[in-house]
Amino acid sequence: MARWFSAVLGALSVLLLGLLAKRITGRNASWPWSSVVLAGLTPWLFELGRVALEVATQPLLVTSLLLALHRAWRQRTWTARKACRSVCCSGMLLYSYTGNRLLAPLLAAALAVFAGRGRWRCLLAAWRTFASACSCRSPSIRAASSRHGHRRRYGATTIARAKGTLHAWVAQAIANWFHDIDPWFWATSGDPAPYVHNGGYGSLFGAVVVLALVGLVLVLWRRRDDLWWR
Repeated sequence: MARWFSAVLGALSVLLLGLLAKRITGRNASWPWSSVVLAGLTPWLFELGRVALEVATQPLLVTSLLLALHRAWRQRTWTARKACRSVCCSGMLLYSYTGNRLLAPLLAAALAVFAGRGRWRCLLAAWRTFASACSCRSPSIRAASSRHGHRRRYGATTIARAKGTLHAWVAQAIANWFHDIDPWFWATSGDPAPYVHNGGYGSLFGAVVVLALVGLVLVLWRRRDDLWWR
């Protein structure tokens, strides 16, 4: 049942990516379906849809967040109610995976970077709700945060070993972060966890990485008037 649920989440993520492509491009034919096909064939999404782990919820939450932000941007109305739609996705993303304890606050900080004029009311409402989500503790989280459970979890995931120094730990954390966002790493090897990824091939197709980089260049060139530094 858990794997069936993960498969449903993966399929919804793929379909929502197609919907996002349709809303961004305003087209009903090629681009949305191309996005659906590429996402559906991407090894990372394919594998996450077949494991009963909390990380299986991450693609759906990230895509839902992008849809909510795009809707608010398209309607040009920055209200507290619309902020809650985005922040609910950010709050759930915070608890969906260990790495998202850093990713979710970074996405919330990005709202401040791209806020602009007339959006601070929406931004403050989003941050207030996000802070409430961060302080919310469910029974399962309280159980996992017990003294012995917390120590076991910390010992299994920490990079702060007894023989290291603070500077070494900080340098290792920065190196790990850049390693995780390296597109070449994901295209050639992928997640090192054997229960998530089958070794020997990448988690992302090289074509997907190339298209993403080309898209980044097009955004910076064609939408340069919308960038936050202007």
